Amino acid sequence: PNNYLLNVGLTGSGGWGTPRHRHNFDQIRYVLKGKYPASPHKIMDEGSVAYFPESVHYGPQDRPEGLEMMVIQFGGASGAGFLSTPRREAANETLKA
Repeated sequence: PNNYLLNVGLTGSGGWGTPRHRHNFDQIRYVLKGKYPASPHKIMDEGSVAYFPESVHYGPQDRPEGLEMMVIQFGGASGAGFLSTPRREAANETLKA
């Protein structure tokens, strides 16, 4: 319970990008408006849904300004779960100490 993140977001002015990467959790992405470049050769059109399993590399991404997308992130098959933002921030503080 409460071990997930659901986000509906709009990419702001100028867009943004990420290098090729992976996560230790699963993601499902739904493109509400625009086109989502999950990688240079894999473009998701408006209305597309995709599953990004934990540990699988994707990207690099170059998200265009105005892209609207819904993303849910949750624990995957490893059973490691999904670390909430407050728990992640607490872990970072512990590592800094």
